[in-house]
Amino acid sequence: MEGVFNIFAIILVPMKFLNLFFVFFTGIYYAQDLAAFNAIYTKTAIETSQKDFNKAIKVADSLYSISETPLLQTKSLMLTATLYQ
Repeated sequence: MEGVFNIFAIILVPMKFLNLFFVFFTGIYYAQDLAAFNAIYTKTAIETSQKDFNKAIKVADSLYSISETPLLQTKSLMLTATLYQ
């Protein structure tokens, strides 16, 4: 019985680490690009809002719809509120 346990231990322990490795790196790969979000946010707040208000509102709404986290959704809603202020 000990031999069977050792075989399972040898096979299953590395599989757990492989699964953890896979989940960690796929999460990083599919994470939203924060730098791109911030660049669009800043350009909209500073430049686009001064030149074309309606376009700035559309961009802010688009930022909200593509946001993957509550923090980014809140940030885009604050941009919309700032534009309407």
